[in-house]
Amino acid sequence: MDAVKAVQYYTNRMITDASGMKVLLLDRETTPIISLISTQSYLLAKETYLVDRIENSGRDTMRHLKCVCFVRPTDSSIQALVDELRSPKYGDYYIYFSNILKKSMIEVLAENDESEVVREIQEFYADFYAPTPCLFHIGLTPSVHPLFAEGHSWNPGALARTVQGLGSLLLSLKKRPNIRYERNSAMAQKLGQELEYLMSHEAGLFGAKSNDSKAQLFILDRKNDPVTPLLTQWTYHALLYELVGINNGRIDLSHVPGIRPEVKEVMISQDQDPFFKQSQHLNFGDLGASIKEFVEMYQTNTKSHHQIESIADMKRFVEAYPEFRKLSGNVTKHVTLVGELSRLVAERSLLAVSELEQSLACNEQHNNDLKALRAMIANSRITSENKVRCAILYALRYERAQGNATEELKRLLMSSGVDADQVATIDVVLRYAGASERQSDLFQNDNLISRGRSIFKGLQGVENVYTQHKPALAEMLEQIVRGKQGLHWQERLPNLDPKARPPLLGNESGMFNQDIIVFVVGGVTMEEEMAVAKLNEKLASQNVRLVYDLSVSTYSPDGRVFQVEYAQKAVDNSGTAIGLRVKDGVVLAVEKIKHSRLLVPHANRCILTAGKHIGVASAGWTSDTRHLAKRVRDEARDYRSAYKVDIPAKIIAERMGMYAHAYTQYSAARPFGVCTLLATVDADGPQLYMVEPSGQYVGYRGCAAGKGKQAAKTEIEKLDLDSMTAREAAREAARIIYAAHDDSKDKLFELELSWVCAESNGLHTHVPQELLDDAVQFAQRALDEDDDDDEMEGDDE
Repeated sequence: MDAVKAVQYYTNRMITDASGMKVLLLDRETTPIISLISTQSYLLAKETYLVDRIENSGRDTMRHLKCVCFVRPTDSSIQALVDELRSPKYGDYYIYFSNILKKSMIEVLAENDESEVVREIQEFYADFYAPTPCLFHIGLTPSVHPLFAEGHSWNPGALARTVQGLGSLLLSLKKRPNIRYERNSAMAQKLGQELEYLMSHEAGLFGAKSNDSKAQLFILDRKNDPVTPLLTQWTYHALLYELVGINNGRIDLSHVPGIRPEVKEVMISQDQDPFFKQSQHLNFGDLGASIKEFVEMYQTNTKSHHQIESIADMKRFVEAYPEFRKLSGNVTKHVTLVGELSRLVAERSLLAVSELEQSLACNEQHNNDLKALRAMIANSRITSENKVRCAILYALRYERAQGNATEELKRLLMSSGVDADQVATIDVVLRYAGASERQSDLFQNDNLISRGRSIFKGLQGVENVYTQHKPALAEMLEQIVRGKQGLHWQERLPNLDPKARPPLLGNESGMFNQDIIVFVVGGVTMEEEMAVAKLNEKLASQNVRLVYDLSVSTYSPDGRVFQVEYAQKAVDNSGTAIGLRVKDGVVLAVEKIKHSRLLVPHANRCILTAGKHIGVASAGWTSDTRHLAKRVRDEARDYRSAYKVDIPAKIIAERMGMYAHAYTQYSAARPFGVCTLLATVDADGPQLYMVEPSGQYVGYRGCAAGKGKQAAKTEIEKLDLDSMTAREAAREAARIIYAAHDDSKDKLFELELSWVCAESNGLHTHVPQELLDDAVQFAQRALDEDDDDDEMEGDDE
């Protein structure tokens, strides 16, 4: 499960399905969704030359471009699409919605498509934000969607948007999970009920409900762990979020003193930035050493480029220059970011603040903590926000302790100049997440045994006083996946459906081997994201639960991708398809298995025309063949529109190979279960290519695919193809198909035969009926002669 790859898969589908030059139109909410997982350079590489907002009515008319629209199915976006279709600015429109679309919305679009420019409407389930592979969020902001209504109940707008976002995530991951919620949270239970209703109402999308679901959705409530969001987090990624702010992958540094113009705004992306991907979970101390090594590596490369003494040196420099420029910009970016973080840490005395935060979160030292907190409130260098955060931590930990001094701390905060509204936050948090609201002993200080456990934990010592705290979410997940305290967690996280059977217990090996999706009402922190990422890495390295054969983007330990192999098996279990390239053209033949005598002849063809001069034959799934043939047709049309000539065979084979290969790179996709034979005649003469499910494409003089490919290849190798005409090749193709079918003669089949040759005037067509009949008779006679020869040999013996 990878949230980033799920959105990338849909993005890739959108901009590749509409081949040729195009415009991408987004709405207010899909713009940040796409910007988180893609870049302008990637979109340009896919012939997307312009990205704009659909609400922008001032766009120029460019009818030679296609338009890809990706919007949320909301009333405002539908109205924007209606306005666009009433006065279309582009030639063709491909419309994709990020979530489930109402039938009434489709009807509105159809009524307003008077110019008939809409070519496609689909649902692509990417209605959530994916900052990292194991982190997603719905994008709710308090100003737009306040989370709470009265008391601890959902704001209706926030609930509806959360259900939509979670539903989209589950559809993109192809999961219908069993839902569990924290017992003490009415909001978690309500969200679970609404989501279960959605999955039941849309059973055609989510699939039927099963008591043996292999996925679990845990809906947690932030009130059961209010501590983690209050702590200063010291990893690189967390510090960037906390101190400088990351907005949809962008960081605004324009306010930084003395900032250089080229780094006033920078991008942060795991996919595009190897240093960030490697360093995002490093703590601040280790980050300093890492950035030092990064700069030294850059300096070493710079010195090597200064030594240009020959033509060969110049050539190497020119070849490496783009990468060198990219490295230079990356070094500048990260040195600037780390420098700004260092300045803010020192300016706000965050080391001292964090030490007290960690003590309050992890240790039971009332007198020492109270003394340190009084001193911090009196310190003018500490910001009001940090003073209040530490006071909240104190109020939460020592809420029921003798000598609780929360009221005294509030008075001290007021006298030190802290705003009254900020001070009032202490009471708000206690009402929201105080001891009476939580269902767990968060601080392990509710009884004598818990306090002893907490003291023992403190005596063990820690590697870093600033990172002592471990999120409650991390401890819960570790215990569940290890099969520990299953009964405890079953009680704390009951099934939404009492009839559901899956327990939170380990299997025979003690492990809990199901996919787990966690949603926290109230949000998550980067500390929790890091804990989940490291847990995933640990489980993967221990081979606890690696389901290689379910993911098309995961290699097995011996370097295989099973889903691609399964796609090839779909080909190998289908009827045989062959191609013969002869001196005046190319012949295609397919053994189409008939599963019923009632089928109409020539229906559901396996050989299709994908352009006047291009034939497509296949072995495998017929539905995939139709899709790929449409793709070939689009590529051929766009190439001719752009260059005024027919597309060469090598180019169409290369593009189709790349297209098939793209479906082997995303976990949310499946490879095409078909081998495609491409036949054409271009300026270089007759051409025959075969594209496999892996995306590999090869040119052939003769080739075969399907269950009879070995027998067919043996027969093809006996032919003198260079001296053979297309008419002769048609008879031989029929004979080979009949020979390959011989082992399963009890099954009905229909022979399909086509050619593109001089006799067909360079056009791809099915062969004339008289030639087809002659080829069939020739094949049957050859088959009968072989049977007679076998009988004579038996008599001689």
